[in-house]
Amino acid sequence: TANISRATLGLSGLTATDKVYNADTDAVVTGAPVITALGADSVTLTGTAAGQFNDKNVGVGKTVLLSGLSIDTTTGDGANYVLPTNIGMTASINQRDLTVSNTIVASKVYDATTTASVSGGSLVGVQGADVLVLTQSGSFADKDAGTGKAVTIADSIAGAAKDNYHLI
Repeated sequence: TANISRATLGLSGLTATDKVYNADTDAVVTGAPVITALGADSVTLTGTAAGQFNDKNVGVGKTVLLSGLSIDTTTGDGANYVLPTNIGMTASINQRDLTVSNTIVASKVYDATTTASVSGGSLVGVQGADVLVLTQSGSFADKDAGTGKAVTIADSIAGAAKDNYHLI
């Protein structure tokens, strides 16, 4: 005796769409699955096509694996096939914009420098369980005493997920 193993079903017609970073691996898949079975075989799919990125991080042309679909093995020739998970879909995860709110610039006594004391800022737009650290600094437009002085703020972020964000 010998065995006949199930064939991998040919599948096309699906596309993964790019997304903005959201701290998860879910991917949106569009299109309608086109089945390529062997010979005159009849195969039916059930479910809704979805996808998963290999990881949650920002990147271009990332592999998206197929999920959400199943082969109906109770009708036709479905029991003779397995569904592929990698059908060549790729998409990008783009950086999420972060803003800073509630920044406070302290007034100071003339000290011959342009250094400004900046504090209190909080990040708006951090996703999931990401932990980011905001560092703030600033400088007055000039060192001279005066009221209503312009201050340039220089914010930066640190943390394991910082590359997934764009600080604006």
